[in-house]
Amino acid sequence: MAKATITATGSYKFNYDPNSAEFKEALKDYQECIERGGSISGMLMHVVHNVRQFGADRMVEGVGYLKVKGVIKGDPYSGIELEDGDPDYDYEKE
Repeated sequence: MAKATITATGSYKFNYDPNSAEFKEALKDYQECIERGGSISGMLMHVVHNVRQFGADRMVEGVGYLKVKGVIKGDPYSGIELEDGDPDYDYEKE
């Protein structure tokens, strides 16, 4: 049986205003539903996990919808914009 390890690397770039009503509400919801007392960086890592697993056009559990390529797919809007949509990954076989 052959074995292989593949490393996939990609970057997600977000824009957000931590003082916007939408972002404050998304952070509050995240802290209530996903991680009590969670941080902004923790919420963004949760967003990346969800986007990587399910795509950027779906609602992120406990956060809301993202703006992707200028479009918000639903309500509630999280106040977070994903700059590039789903990123391309670099792959490396070890």
